[in-house]
Amino acid sequence: DLDREDLVFDDAAADRAIGFTESFRHYKGQWAGEPFVLEPWQKFIVGSIFGWKKANGLRRFSHAYVAVPRKNGKSILAAAIGVYMLVADGEGGAEVYSAATKIDQAKIVFEDARVMIQKCDDPGFCSLFNHRKQPAVIEVPSTNSSFRPLSREADNLDGLNPHCCIFDELHACRNPDL
Repeated sequence: DLDREDLVFDDAAADRAIGFTESFRHYKGQWAGEPFVLEPWQKFIVGSIFGWKKANGLRRFSHAYVAVPRKNGKSILAAAIGVYMLVADGEGGAEVYSAATKIDQAKIVFEDARVMIQKCDDPGFCSLFNHRKQPAVIEVPSTNSSFRPLSREADNLDGLNPHCCIFDELHACRNPDL
């Protein structure tokens, strides 16, 4: 791919996304309080998503499917990517969704994002966000952006304009409606 003229790997864009992701801390389990240092496979995923660009400068990949066994940090990685897409991707009015067939499943990534933001080391960064539990939403008033959990149980899915959708447990989805 590095030899293709229609593609370019933007090291700075990949490093920016990786660095942003690593700016958070684990908040539960044996690593609680420790910096979120990406494993090589996680860096490969984040770097591939944000580093590969088409000749016109747009990202090469608009979809990524990540399948790894339980307890490998998928949810916290997805949460950090969601927060990046919410505040660091340059999208005004960004709509970010953590989706799943059941709302409790969708809230796992959403809650990881909410707690990671609350426990960040930079008070200025933390002050960018408003959090509400009912309805569950993380808002960025300065850009009119929001991060919400979403499930097929939602009353109305019309009118959504997702900038990023993280679909947890995609294999459990019985139809493409959501």
